[in-house]
Amino acid sequence: MEIFCPCALGGVLNEQTIPRMGCKIVCGSANNQLAEERLHDLLDQHEIVFAPDYIVNAGAAILNYELYQTGGYQQAWGKIERIFETMREVLVLAREQRISTSRAADLFVQHRFQ
Repeated sequence: MEIFCPCALGGVLNEQTIPRMGCKIVCGSANNQLAEERLHDLLDQHEIVFAPDYIVNAGAAILNYELYQTGGYQQAWGKIERIFETMREVLVLAREQRISTSRAADLFVQHRFQ
């Protein structure tokens, strides 16, 4: 498999499953996919790119907020389209700083809210 998409159950990425996965990307909407925080390093060791759940889920959160606030899709779609760029920036940051994508995403968020 190329991409693993955990979308229902958290904790599915653990010391037993990660080495056996053989995928290149984990990108799913399940919350807390990693059984333990330290497993980000194990993903990196197996050269598996991890898309943090809060980036993957951002589209639904944005859409629901905008529908509630403005009652329309137009403004939401512009923001949702930027999720791709955000993930790309996180991947670049991770590569440049040689850190996991999860750590890069956390740094990205911290920087954005400062």
